[in-house]
Amino acid sequence: EVAGIPFANPVGMAAGFDKNGRIIEALAAMGLGFVEIGSISAHPSEGNPRPRLFRLPRDEAIVVNYGVPNEGSDAVAHRVDACPTPMPLGINLVETNTGGATEPEHVIAELTAAAKPFRARADYIALNLNCPNTTGGESPYLQPRRVAELLSEYQGINALPPVFLKFTAHADPHRIDAMLEAVEPSTFIAGFIFNLPPGLHYPLRTPSSVSDSMPGTLCGRPVRSLIDDAT
Repeated sequence: EVAGIPFANPVGMAAGFDKNGRIIEALAAMGLGFVEIGSISAHPSEGNPRPRLFRLPRDEAIVVNYGVPNEGSDAVAHRVDACPTPMPLGINLVETNTGGATEPEHVIAELTAAAKPFRARADYIALNLNCPNTTGGESPYLQPRRVAELLSEYQGINALPPVFLKFTAHADPHRIDAMLEAVEPSTFIAGFIFNLPPGLHYPLRTPSSVSDSMPGTLCGRPVRSLIDDAT
């Protein structure tokens, strides 16, 4: 049990596989302990231009640059309402990918609007605050005060399920401590999920002449130790 939510087992489907909640029942039939759908934004988005997925077989890695394509929170919430599930359902929320940087105040309004349609259906909400391939600029939520502003707005949402915050993994303990201090007053925060930082700044077997032209975020074996250290 986590945050008062009973899980039959700890193996679940993370966000990114079922982006629009189209195969929740099929995933539930696999015996998973939970399913998290998304990432979902307040408004529909086609994501980043193709190609947006690159394989690095020599490194056992993938470079992901999808840019969270999704149908928008209203459309997905309508589909989810018609699909009861026997296991916990998580909703991963993110800002709409406009292709450029967005003002922090606008992002707060978006994430607040995206959460409201799911309040009665989600067992938990995951706020993806540092998705590495949604905007052209640096996420405002690398700054603890911006996180505090967002959570202050979320405090006013009625019937909110437990909320998990998805941050970029950092090896710097001071940055982690500063973020925890910003979150501490918000008692509805149930825990944390760690995302990968953007870029390919890791020792790779793949020649740089190949990898340097790939936009996105590296996933796989080269980043395993970073995530292990963050958690």
